[in-house]
Amino acid sequence: MEESARESRVLQAIDKLHGLIIPKCKIKGCENGFIRDAAKVNLDGLLHPTSHKCECFQTYERYKSYLISNIPREFWKVKDEQITTDPDSDRRISIYLEKLTQAFENGIGLLFLGSDEGMLHPNNGVGKTLLGTKILEHAIASDYSAHYITMHSYFNLVYRSKDDADTYLPVIDEIEGVDFLCIDEVGKINDTDYVKNKFEDMIRYRSQQMLTNIIITNMNTKELTDMFGYSIMDIIMNSSVAIKLRGNSHRQQKFVDIRKRLNWGL
Repeated sequence: MEESARESRVLQAIDKLHGLIIPKCKIKGCENGFIRDAAKVNLDGLLHPTSHKCECFQTYERYKSYLISNIPREFWKVKDEQITTDPDSDRRISIYLEKLTQAFENGIGLLFLGSDEGMLHPNNGVGKTLLGTKILEHAIASDYSAHYITMHSYFNLVYRSKDDADTYLPVIDEIEGVDFLCIDEVGKINDTDYVKNKFEDMIRYRSQQMLTNIIITNMNTKELTDMFGYSIMDIIMNSSVAIKLRGNSHRQQKFVDIRKRLNWGL
């Protein structure tokens, strides 16, 4: 029942998205997301009207794919050129995006790490989640399947599947089987043996299938190894490019920019 309700909410969100974009299009000639072209004569000798997708419909399709892939809406309109990182991280991420097809074919993902001090002094808000979702957006644009999920949300599904396998196991299987999976907030969960074993099963399965993981954490490699063990970290480190982001809080700056734009005097 709950999964049906979730699907219903997604469908409602898609309908709402269509209503927010398509009817408001101001491009000349746009009719419900399509623009008519000059009629063409087919082999039957008759004129057949043709059309192409308007920019508004292309935007709708792109945002719809983000919605289905669970990419947070706050990142949808952020352009690549608006993202700033330290020079070394920017160079490595740019190379990864250029080699995205090769990365997928070889099951090579990314591991966005916390500071050397780890959870004692985490580098929150520096853009790890934003960059992870941008990787997913590029993957979607290249016709790969993708999904974003926090570790807490993933295990929420896992625990629910114990009582309702018919509802939740297909959802978990679909998430675990996508081409590019972004797992955020890794480590922000009670580290029971069950969590460790299930997380290792998922990572090991995706590694064996050569599927690509984008792992985001505020922990450093030592903390991750202490929590999950050497075996799983060996898999992660040998199938990922590790990146430590440095810099100021993007989250804090975003809200500063919003307050300035709205001019509320706050």
